[in-house]
Amino acid sequence: MRLMRGLRPRPRRFSFFGSPMHIIYVDESGTPALEPNSRHFVIAGLAMPLRAWKARDAQLRALLRQNRLAGVELHSAWMARLYPEQQRIVEFGRAPDDERRRLVTVERKKDLAKAALRGDVAVRGLRKNYAKTAAYIHLTHAERVTALRSVADALAGWDDARLFGDAHLKSALSTEQRGRSREFALEQVTSRFNTYLAKWRSLTRSLWRGLPLSCLPMTRADRSGGR
Repeated sequence: MRLMRGLRPRPRRFSFFGSPMHIIYVDESGTPALEPNSRHFVIAGLAMPLRAWKARDAQLRALLRQNRLAGVELHSAWMARLYPEQQRIVEFGRAPDDERRRLVTVERKKDLAKAALRGDVAVRGLRKNYAKTAAYIHLTHAERVTALRSVADALAGWDDARLFGDAHLKSALSTEQRGRSREFALEQVTSRFNTYLAKWRSLTRSLWRGLPLSCLPMTRADRSGGR
């Protein structure tokens, strides 16, 4: 699943009548449509107190810089896979980053030329893969996994943050159910977030409010408030 470039977008700092504010960043992995390389559709939300947002954003940005990924958005699935062109380069791990990028680019151009002999579909598939991984080609597989682990470990240490998610095995759903998969999953994540806020409200005897931040495509119903 995609991870944030830091924790963007940044909300303005505010609360309602002095009440504590929580935010939830919602994103999806995959699509509801049946695809040969995607068995599941997942929507997940990361919730935390608004007051913690700035410090968490700074923490993640520092981790990205340490892992030579400053300003890069992390896509774990694309980072975790092996890049065959790197494996063909002798002593790839000993080269500096700029040279690594150059060497991988050369190998990818060779692969595109070979793919062209098989037709446009093969070329488009490779170009998509290369575009999705272009930001990470200067890192070895071990370095990419280390970067992902460092971010995951940071999130695991956020005691006041919560993860909510809903996953669908697409092959188990009917065509109609898949058509409503995004709507249903988002409803589940939102419901669990609201339940979490309600429990905090009962424990702290204060009014906890939530602000959603979403990277999901909006449907017509979303834009009209569900009417």
